[in-house]
Amino acid sequence: MIKDLTTSIFNRYNSIDGTALRKVNTGGLYFQLAPHDVAEPFIVFFWIASSPVDYAGGQKDRYENVDIQFSLFSKTDDGGIELGTISEKLMLLFDWCELTYPVGSELSHIAFERTSTANVGFVDDVWQYVINYEVKLQL
Repeated sequence: MIKDLTTSIFNRYNSIDGTALRKVNTGGLYFQLAPHDVAEPFIVFFWIASSPVDYAGGQKDRYENVDIQFSLFSKTDDGGIELGTISEKLMLLFDWCELTYPVGSELSHIAFERTSTANVGFVDDVWQYVINYEVKLQL
C-alpha cells in the first residue's frame, strides 16, 4: 500500500497537472528525506499514520485512511512569500484530487482531503510550511 500510494503522489506531481507546482518548487519532491545537498525550495512528504475503517461488508469492504504530511522548505528571505506561492500550487494540485494507482494495485481511490495547514515559520534560516491530508482508500 505504501509503495502504490507514494508512486501515485509522485506521478501526480510529475504529470502535466503538476507543471505549475514544479515551476515554483525547483528543488523537487521527496519521500521521507531530502538529500543533504538539495537546493531550496523543496518539498518532503511523509506517511504519518494509517488506520483501518471497518464496515459490515467484511473482507471485500476494506477501507483505510492514511495521513500524509507535505513539508515545504525555503531559504528565501521574503517573509515566507515563496512558500505561500508553493503551498497554493500544491493545494491546487492535491486538494480533492483523484490519484491514479499503478497497474495491478489493490487500491481504489476515494478522496484526497486536506485536513490542516500550519506555518511552522523561520527556524535555523529556513522557512517551513506544513500541509496535512487524509487519503481515503478502498483496498
